[in-house]
Amino acid sequence: MTLIPVINTSPSVIDTGMTRGSQKIASFTITNVGQETLRNARLEGLSTSWMALTIPREIGDIKPGESRSVGIMLSPPDTLPQGVYDDKIVVYSDNHIPYNYNIQVTVTSNAVGSVFFDVVNEFMEDVPGASITFQHQLLLELTYNLKTGPDGTLMVSDIPEGRYVFNISAPGHVPTSGSFIIEPGMTKVVPMALQVDMVDVEFSVTPVPLEDRYEITVSQTFETNVPAPVLIVEPPKIDLPSLKPGEVFNGEFKVTNYGLVAVFDVELEFPTSIGDYDIEVLREAVPDKLGAMQSVTIPYKITRRLTTAGLSSFEKFLAYRRMPTSPLLNISSILSLIGYIGTPCPGSFAITFKAKCIICPNTIFQRIVNITRVSHYVFFLDFSRDCTPFMSNPTKHYPINYPWHQSGGGSLGGAYSPLGTNNPCNCAKEGTVLPDTNPNDCQHQACRNGEPRTVANNIVFKRKNINKSGDDKYGHWWVEIGDESYGWWPAGPVDLWDTLTGVDGALNGQGYFDGGTPTTDPHHGNDADEVFKPYISVSAPDGYNCEKAVACISDFANSYSGEWSWPVGQNCHSFQEEMMSECYLEK
Repeated sequence: MTLIPVINTSPSVIDTGMTRGSQKIASFTITNVGQETLRNARLEGLSTSWMALTIPREIGDIKPGESRSVGIMLSPPDTLPQGVYDDKIVVYSDNHIPYNYNIQVTVTSNAVGSVFFDVVNEFMEDVPGASITFQHQLLLELTYNLKTGPDGTLMVSDIPEGRYVFNISAPGHVPTSGSFIIEPGMTKVVPMALQVDMVDVEFSVTPVPLEDRYEITVSQTFETNVPAPVLIVEPPKIDLPSLKPGEVFNGEFKVTNYGLVAVFDVELEFPTSIGDYDIEVLREAVPDKLGAMQSVTIPYKITRRLTTAGLSSFEKFLAYRRMPTSPLLNISSILSLIGYIGTPCPGSFAITFKAKCIICPNTIFQRIVNITRVSHYVFFLDFSRDCTPFMSNPTKHYPINYPWHQSGGGSLGGAYSPLGTNNPCNCAKEGTVLPDTNPNDCQHQACRNGEPRTVANNIVFKRKNINKSGDDKYGHWWVEIGDESYGWWPAGPVDLWDTLTGVDGALNGQGYFDGGTPTTDPHHGNDADEVFKPYISVSAPDGYNCEKAVACISDFANSYSGEWSWPVGQNCHSFQEEMMSECYLEK
């Protein structure tokens, strides 16, 4: 048996941190744990200018059981950007394969500042005990997890300079997120208003004896006459009767704002088809604004086609793609629906109501928030008879976490106010370019809802829907800015369970999907079902323009992290929606 040397190092890697402008020595030990002498050992490597060995590179022979200590002088200069720096030392020998020893140094600034959070709800009440998490965008290990005090405030000092992203949550409120920048010697004030959870929605799933089907009841509990929008859809669900090919079902639902605050930019989202059923909703019945205590009735039509679509059950399940992607349902709610309709089974769809409102107007907390309501459920009884129940408990309640969703946020904005009678957009066609503006410039003025708004010409949002016969069956949303583009993908292949419960996400699908790079989405340059250039929001700060929007999109995309899942949680839809909210952009 041939005796050989074996290199062992302690610690196995150097992983340390320090402030720029300082010095320190990090060291490790090389030990020969083999039964033969390590001959003519020598060190190579360290390409970083401020990393240097403290011993000669030639360390000679190391007998079995002997060790050598290696020191590395670390002296990052004052001007070095904050970040994580990697390097390595390679141990060579005449009778051993090269041995790589890795070094990682996190360099932070010795210049620090402070942040002051002031958290209230939309009724201007302090929110004590709110959980606040914020993280440096470059130094991901620099993370803070704290809570607000009895007055809803939190002061944190001695924070290294740089840009941070934050999340704020509190029981009974809708979580929100945003970002802030710490400047040396300065205190950054972050006033934040949280929406109050004023609507509870609950599913009850009960078996129907002798009929081999399940009955779902949806109940809603909500506040009225409060200084906030309270959007309720009645009825919350229907059971679609059996339809023969060619037959039509006509239905309607009523949307009522039981609150005392109006909403605007009202939209509906719904699948145009599911299985062999076509769905039509009268969009003309949807007003742009819904005032306090106002109601609107919206009719729709469902037609069973004479020929089926021929979709697989999994593809039918993925037809939910046009449902809202905000995290409205917890996973138990999703599984309850799948359980009711099969594993999986396309037994229902939702017509979704979306709008915006201003909370805490005329205060430092004022901001425009997005509201999404999974509104009107339609269950197909024909499908439900063919599906195996998922639940082990025959009668069980599945609560919805939050019926409202705030995406992005974190920045202050101005009030929303209509223009006067001299508005040049009065009676103008939607999208009309105003005089003295050039649609070929970075931005121009155009009409929206009868008012002049700024359009960011250099930003293009694309949305591709599911197309069974197309190259991409499952669709995708992404944004293009010249040669750059950004979208959110799973970090690898997924099955149905992964899709529902979540897997690691990756910007542009880097490392797995062809064509994905840090600045290129795999769909870059592709056609899409929906393509639009965004308006700059009325809530944007003074001086906010297309160049600042582009910089914001790049910062947002490169700081985005977390999982990918469908139909709830983070995915390409929520990524784009949060990006638009964070960067003051509107469809």
